[in-house]
Amino acid sequence: MTFHFQHVTVLGAGAMGHGIAQVCARAEIATVLYDVYLSAVDNGPKLIRADLDAKVSAGDLSETEHDTILAHIQRSSDLALAVQGAQLIIEATPESMDIKRDLFRRVEQRVG
Repeated sequence: MTFHFQHVTVLGAGAMGHGIAQVCARAEIATVLYDVYLSAVDNGPKLIRADLDAKVSAGDLSETEHDTILAHIQRSSDLALAVQGAQLIIEATPESMDIKRDLFRRVEQRVG
């Protein structure tokens, strides 16, 4: 069975989340990178851009691919907007059961 997602949301813009968002965007999937912390929402795309810049410098990625990947990533600190229309939601939050339970509860209220 093959799934073709067009809209993915990654919950958590930290160490794992920004990398997952980059992989999704590289597959040309519209990707929303969500985090409750505005600093993480701002920093995630910066980390992605730095990684893509390094790949361009190494000749592993073209400028066009670089720009296309970045164009597929949106960022949000509004959970309702972040999960709206998502076909797949990937959780990449800190390893705290309290944080995860609270987030899953809030996501469930928005997506059913």
